[in-house]
This record gives sequence, C-alpha cells and structure tokens, in this order.
Amino acid sequence: MSESIRLSDHFSYSKLLRFTLPSICMMVFTSIYGVVDGLFVSNFVGKT
Repeated sequence: MSESIRLSDHFSYSKLLRFTLPSICMMVFTSIYGVVDGLFVSNFVGKT
C-alpha cells in the first residue's frame, strides 16, 4: 500500500468541464423556464 494516487495527477479542466457541463446546462435551462413561466403566469393571472 505504498502507492498513493494524487488528484493533481489525473485532473484536467477538460474532464472537469465534461462532467459539470450537463449540470450547468440543466440549471440554466431550469432558470430560464422558471422566468418564462413566471412571465406567462403574471400576464394571465388578473385577466378574466
């Protein structure tokens, strides 16, 4: 057990981006959806 694996040996920004990009895209999409949905709801809430 003398071998140790260092995170810095296997870290690269391309790998980090590849694993985090889907989450970032979904958060942006969900935020935009919430804003657009809020705009539609606020437009039609008071009208009969």
